[in-house]
Amino acid sequence: MNSKTEAVQLMDLLKKRYLQIEYLGKLDQITYSDTISKIGNIDDFVDFLKEDIEYMEKYIPSAILEFLDTGDYEVYTYDNHRRKFWNEIELPDKVQQYFNIFQKLMGGESTAATKYELQFYDLYPNSLFFESLETLESLIQEEDFAPFTVYELNGEICNELYSV
Repeated sequence: MNSKTEAVQLMDLLKKRYLQIEYLGKLDQITYSDTISKIGNIDDFVDFLKEDIEYMEKYIPSAILEFLDTGDYEVYTYDNHRRKFWNEIELPDKVQQYFNIFQKLMGGESTAATKYELQFYDLYPNSLFFESLETLESLIQEEDFAPFTVYELNGEICNELYSV
């Protein structure tokens, strides 16, 4: 698996662990260090994500983790997020910090020259931005980011090109 694909999948898993711990009422027990600001490349990024996921999993008993992982996500999101679909639940702060770093590592921040957007379904409302469709499509051909949506940006207007 490519590191970029793994990074996106791990951010989604960290979001899931956060929501599960929120459901269990254990958020007040979670403390994070600020070492993620020192991430310099995608491989370090993946390693930090794995460490944070393992750290969070220590707060979920294994039988409960297995139950939550095999059941419907609504079991652990309903109390705090009601009937929102997975993609409508915004990222917890820590996961958002990770995405911001990912965006910088990928060179996918929005600029005046941005013409295309790659929006990750599970990491709502976050996107990577590109100046050319060729660059964006080259990345998605190398990676397995599905599900995602590609948009063309034209000033204030955002046109969906396709979804996978």
